Amino acid sequence: MRGFFFSRSPSAEITVDYADYVIARGYMEAFDEWIRGTKRSAENPILKFVRTKSHYLPELFKVLGAAGLLVQALSTVATLTAAYSPLSVWVKFFVIYFGGSYIIISLLDFAGSWLEQAIDNYPTLSYVNLNKGDANLITDFRDQLKPVAWRFVSGCFLAIILGIVSTKLEKLI
Repeated sequence: MRGFFFSRSPSAEITVDYADYVIARGYMEAFDEWIRGTKRSAENPILKFVRTKSHYLPELFKVLGAAGLLVQALSTVATLTAAYSPLSVWVKFFVIYFGGSYIIISLLDFAGSWLEQAIDNYPTLSYVNLNKGDANLITDFRDQLKPVAWRFVSGCFLAIILGIVSTKLEKLI
């Protein structure tokens, strides 16, 4: 999903429409010098690392979910083969196993994508606080962090719920 999308945007942008190239270039240089002179917020190295790896989360969730389902299926097959089991029990096993596998792996993909989006869209503060308007903008920006944090926590909670559901599904067989 991540391919060409990147969640960061520039802190400042300037465009100059001026007939004289030298004067327009002077404005651009003055703006660049001003930007280089302002304080910048340090980028969180942990968040930077997690963002570079977050696109693996949906696939990782699916592989771990499939591995868990496989372990559960192998233990169930061992139980079924230990004693004579009629064909109806085997049919029930395959229907529940394949149907449940599809549902659980699809939900794990959804949970992984949700968690990936929460990590990639976690905003970083990069505003310059020069006046009261900038302070209001920073406050508004900090208020955006709460929904993203909520998505992250709920994505983790959904992954735990799916783990519990997969173990309960195994007991149906």
